[in-house]
Amino acid sequence: MKKIILTLLILFWTNISFAETRQLQCNLAMELGQPTNKKNLNIIYDETAFNSFKPVVVTLNDIEFTGERKTVLNEILGVDQEVIEAEKMISNTYHTFDYAVEEKILVYTSIKKKDANKPSINMYQCG
Repeated sequence: MKKIILTLLILFWTNISFAETRQLQCNLAMELGQPTNKKNLNIIYDETAFNSFKPVVVTLNDIEFTGERKTVLNEILGVDQEVIEAEKMISNTYHTFDYAVEEKILVYTSIKKKDANKPSINMYQCG
């Protein structure tokens, strides 16, 4: 019984010690469409999950998303970028974001179901 408890404690400690969370402050750099009252966002994501291509839990201020890592082509620079992408519907508002990890750029979009033709698209610089 002592061996089982000790083994479980070691496994629990190992999982906690290897999980690495990244927390960044993001400042509004550009807004399109409807003006936003969110001039600053905090982004918190599980870097361990990102590095292992597992689903990534991301928190933007008070909204929690489950995103995934994707490789996308940046057509302007002609290079591939690693991003976290996620989307979520909350109270008839569709929220989506793309976060370029290396560049530390966050694009956050919200669209209200009743005003679908007036999206709020915002770009943030994080650091």
